[in-house]
Amino acid sequence: MKVKVNKQEFDEEVSKSINTSSQLIKGTHYFDEEYAHALGKYLGDNGEKLMNEFVDLGQGRTKICSVASSARLCALYFANGRVSDPTPNGEFEKCFPIKGVVGIPPHLDYYSADTNTCYECKCHEILDDHSSDKLKIKYKKAVTPLFMNKDFKYDNEFIYPTLEDLGMDDKELLSKLELKPTDSIYCLHFNVKQLLTHLMGLLSSNPVNIKLQYVFFYPVCGHTTWGRSLYETLENEIKLIMKSYTLYCAANHGVIFLDPVYVEVGSIHDYALDLTRDEDRCHDTPQFLELFNKYSRRDDIPSLYEITHDNKVDYNFATRLTYNLLLYRSKNYKFDLAFPIIYKPEDMLTDSKVHNHTDIVQQSFCDYYQVCDPIAKEAYEKFLELRENKEALEVKGIK
Repeated sequence: MKVKVNKQEFDEEVSKSINTSSQLIKGTHYFDEEYAHALGKYLGDNGEKLMNEFVDLGQGRTKICSVASSARLCALYFANGRVSDPTPNGEFEKCFPIKGVVGIPPHLDYYSADTNTCYECKCHEILDDHSSDKLKIKYKKAVTPLFMNKDFKYDNEFIYPTLEDLGMDDKELLSKLELKPTDSIYCLHFNVKQLLTHLMGLLSSNPVNIKLQYVFFYPVCGHTTWGRSLYETLENEIKLIMKSYTLYCAANHGVIFLDPVYVEVGSIHDYALDLTRDEDRCHDTPQFLELFNKYSRRDDIPSLYEITHDNKVDYNFATRLTYNLLLYRSKNYKFDLAFPIIYKPEDMLTDSKVHNHTDIVQQSFCDYYQVCDPIAKEAYEKFLELRENKEALEVKGIK
């Protein structure tokens, strides 16, 4: 039995989890137009695959800018820290046409060529009423092999499968879910109809051990009356599906259904939000993005000399690039002005690895200090204060 949760209440918990309100349209759970522009800029050419998500809903709202938009969360989640090309070996909205079926083919949110894995992402969609989106009769021939019971109900428009038709008949799990084998597949939080269309598309592609994995983005909702029961119910539904004849049949034909992944929305770094918070980081030049992508994968921060000499760029360009790299490295800390190279300011005074880069760090921040960049100024002053305190203690013989 489904857990009754209001979508507005769910989105409120998502907003709390991402811990930001500055870019939200007042009274809504949507990021503003500035954020939409930044997200489109960040996605670049990959954004073309998500154009259907950039729908104007009115009152300044864009569909993909919902805090609980699975398309937005998917794009950020699979970016994996890459800036100039979020998906070098992957593809958003990967289509898998079904043999013998005309119309818009099913598509999965993301496909990784590296691992031969398709991903389908969900957030507040688990609260949707799936009975309003039934399986159309045009899929009858293609879907029949996935049914254990071939004598399922249908009419001239739709197919009406029950849980037992798909072999979803584990008595213990049905009891936990307060369901009967004769209940409709449309009564779950999990969208079984969509799973069937995805499987039909994947099976039509002559798969060789292609994997399918669901990613569920969830808010921190432990204090709510519904949080625990909602996700316990969802997990039991998935266990029921994983024991089904349908997935057994799919696996025998080269489609492997993996255990789902659950990702807390607050754990996903929002690169588009970075761009809206600091316009100095909105660099449009391909060279800047290319070099940022290159150096952000290194364990150290390149020197200003290395950047200017190796890439034939000017000193100002190198300084701005270095500063962005320092901010990028500091994102893992709650202290927004955390000092560079994934260390807090106080760590910089004690770790020998960091001392090797002290001159680079000071030079970069000095440049910004001179032009009164408030973030750099505060971070640099914090470093000087900590260093002075440490030196004062050492003079007094305190280590």
